[in-house]
Amino acid sequence: MNSRRWKIPRISLVNPNIEITATLPSTSLQLVYQVPIGRLIIDTLHNLLWPLLINLLLFLLSLAGIVLLRQQSLRPSENQSAELDSLRVLNEEIVASLPVGLLVYDFASNRTLLSNKIAEHLLPHLNLQKIINMSDQHQGVLQATINNEVYEIRHARSVLSPHTQLFMMRDQDRELLVNKKLQKAQQVLDRNHQMRQQLLHNLGHALNQPLEKMVTQLVQLSQRDADETVLDLLDESQGLARLVDDIVLLNRLEAHDWSPDATVFNLQELLDEIALESLPLMRRKGLSLVVNNHLANDETRFGDRRALRKVLTTLMHYALTTTRWGKITLEVKAADKQADRLIIELVDTGAGLTVDELANVDFPFLGDTSQDRYGQASGMAFFLCKQLCKQMGGSLDIVAKADIGTRYNMQLPLVLEQKREEEEEKILDGVTALVEITVEDVHKIVCRHLENWGARCLTPGRAHFRSGSRCAGDRRSIKA
Repeated sequence: MNSRRWKIPRISLVNPNIEITATLPSTSLQLVYQVPIGRLIIDTLHNLLWPLLINLLLFLLSLAGIVLLRQQSLRPSENQSAELDSLRVLNEEIVASLPVGLLVYDFASNRTLLSNKIAEHLLPHLNLQKIINMSDQHQGVLQATINNEVYEIRHARSVLSPHTQLFMMRDQDRELLVNKKLQKAQQVLDRNHQMRQQLLHNLGHALNQPLEKMVTQLVQLSQRDADETVLDLLDESQGLARLVDDIVLLNRLEAHDWSPDATVFNLQELLDEIALESLPLMRRKGLSLVVNNHLANDETRFGDRRALRKVLTTLMHYALTTTRWGKITLEVKAADKQADRLIIELVDTGAGLTVDELANVDFPFLGDTSQDRYGQASGMAFFLCKQLCKQMGGSLDIVAKADIGTRYNMQLPLVLEQKREEEEEKILDGVTALVEITVEDVHKIVCRHLENWGARCLTPGRAHFRSGSRCAGDRRSIKA
């Protein structure tokens, strides 16, 4: 059995080969293998080169990553250091600019962590431990006298560190002094307001009487002599009178000394007054005025007639100043489904309004106003009209477009008075009028007025009457 066993091969180095010798069992023969060393090395490298290179590369990458991460974790970057420095400087600036004393004290190490100049000045005079004991009994607020000055000291504990305490010192004497100065300044300001209001009130009343006399005399003189100079003086005097009246009225509004004086009035009569007042300047500038009242002529309203007249005349004069050619239209109508609310629109074909002029709606005399050779518009006109509309419970909106014109839109609550059951006979009752007017707007206005007076209007080229009733009675012809 032992003779049949294989013997262990013997390996020996026979330069330049490796010799492997093995004995065959049961024979005296030996097998000898010779492998060249160079060939063995080449075959080994050929079969294992790429795996070895990949393993080596991965090992180098792992080593480099470990080294970089370790250096990054141990040493912060320069950006982080700069950010920390900026935050520290900002923190110091905030603490130094506080109007109260701030002190952060660590009792574990008995050192000051954070403070400003006020706290550093008071720190030698304070017993912090005693302040802590007393503040716990008074909800963290104490009053202390230091160098004959009263301070309010507030104490708070840190949430993160139980040994860190926060103290805030406020100089109450200085606050009382500042409050007294503020109260005195407010009293002086209120007194100045009262003096200004009283001055404007007395000045307005002192100027009104001589201005009214001057305007009356100029009106009489202009009726006798139609000199252009007299008319210019009349316009200037009327403008000055309106300005004084506006100042007095605005002063009363600011002093809350004005309230609406509601009465019953006829709206058509008010529109006629405004039209007659504006006609002289309209003719001098060559403008046309169209008053389109969609309401009945005999309709009466309950409201402040003087305030409404003031708003309409002020806006009319402003529109006359900004308009050089074309026409000005004043339209009055009731709101849809609200008979007690009127919509009044004043539209001109002027140059429009600038941004500075529109700013005068909220702040008087904030921007420059338009002017022509007859005068300059008032810088308080829009503000005054808006305040009056607001006091009457309405609103004023102004929409302007350059070189197109301006639209003044007012919405005012004016209660409609009920008519009497027994109506008087109308002045043109039973009269049929043939109206032949080319301009459509004027044609509608004339027909509406005639119908309100009881007449029946007939238009050439139409086979029906506007009133739709019998055609008996007189017939008149109106051509334009």
